[in-house]
Amino acid sequence: MPDIDRAVSRRISRTARGQPMKALVNMGWIAASIWATASAAAEIAPTTEYNAFAALGTRTYLSPMSSYTFADSGRQTESGFGGSLSFGRLIGDRLLGEISGQYQVYRRESDDRSMKMSTLTANGLFFPTANPGYALIGVGYGDVRSHPGNDAGYGTALFNLGAGYLWKPAASQDVVVRLQGLWRLDAHNDRRTGDSIGNGRKAFNDIVVSVGLLIPLGSTPRLAAPAPEPVVVMPVDTGEPAPSVEPPAPPVCRSPEPGQAADLAGCATGDLIVLRGVNFNFDSAMLTPTATTTLDGVAESLQRLPSLRFEVGGHTDAIGSDAYNDDLSKRRAQTVADHLQSQGITGDRMRTHGYGAAHPIADNATDEGRELNRRVELKIIEADTTTSSASSSYTDPAVVDVDAMSSTPDTDATIDSPR
Repeated sequence: MPDIDRAVSRRISRTARGQPMKALVNMGWIAASIWATASAAAEIAPTTEYNAFAALGTRTYLSPMSSYTFADSGRQTESGFGGSLSFGRLIGDRLLGEISGQYQVYRRESDDRSMKMSTLTANGLFFPTANPGYALIGVGYGDVRSHPGNDAGYGTALFNLGAGYLWKPAASQDVVVRLQGLWRLDAHNDRRTGDSIGNGRKAFNDIVVSVGLLIPLGSTPRLAAPAPEPVVVMPVDTGEPAPSVEPPAPPVCRSPEPGQAADLAGCATGDLIVLRGVNFNFDSAMLTPTATTTLDGVAESLQRLPSLRFEVGGHTDAIGSDAYNDDLSKRRAQTVADHLQSQGITGDRMRTHGYGAAHPIADNATDEGRELNRRVELKIIEADTTTSSASSSYTDPAVVDVDAMSSTPDTDATIDSPR
């Protein structure tokens, strides 16, 4: 059996030969296999949609993974197993940055000795949409020991290109399964290394497939628990007629007290809710921790009102070009919609629109006015069974301020800047 396994491993290794185009094709097949495996797993165990940049916020994550490397046949080694440990965090819109260390062992074909490879790489993980699939690109350094050829030990530059998928079982609170495949270029630049001493290739192309976990460190800030219901004291029946009691007033679309969950039960078609607690990092569409906490409360209220449909509108101040402000407001509105969707609000209940600086609610000549103008709003387009003909055109009904009394300043307002 060991000889058969070794023969199979050698045959697989030869699919990752030195031609970059063939390696890229192999990487495509591996990425497709990862995606198919995740889809099949979702049929077996229930899953929830995972939005990495919404779920992580500003937290650092730890990602241990096991890997199998299809070694370039020019190495004159078999394919081998290894492991990696990565640390990372959100560094931009839809972009995770991570540092990854990996250790792998390959058996040499000539004498059954082991070749060992240690690597340290910096990777960027880009999520094109709110879905859990990502593209990976990275660079790093590798240290190789006992390699076949005349140059048994060498240091090398490494380049990674790959794809991956994050799968979150419904039973998991915060930990997700990570599936990944990548093409790795070992640019050692020495023909003495490998199958033909003095006439080998200057680079090796390996394919690395990995499976492991992504574990966020720390906890996501949550809203304070709502105040307990007041105790109702029932009067003693004295036989006298009960005094008349005014019926309770209908709920009002109003701002909550700081730290309490939002309540949109009284909101009607056409109401405009300004989300003052929803702030962004400077000149960016990335939410701050305070913003994610506020939006979690909004999502809880929306889940109690399944018939309510709304528009997420983004606004900026008037400093900067119209084109840039329009684009920034669209991205901020989409980020808010993505976060709400990650909290269980379906996409068919909402739409997004970027208004740029076209509709100020305060004077753009002052810092305070610009702070008020940099905002995200929810516009109710259908409440209960009432259907509105509201379009994406902007109206100015009575404004309800979700966090007007909060002392938390807009992040942008701390810097005298265009955004």
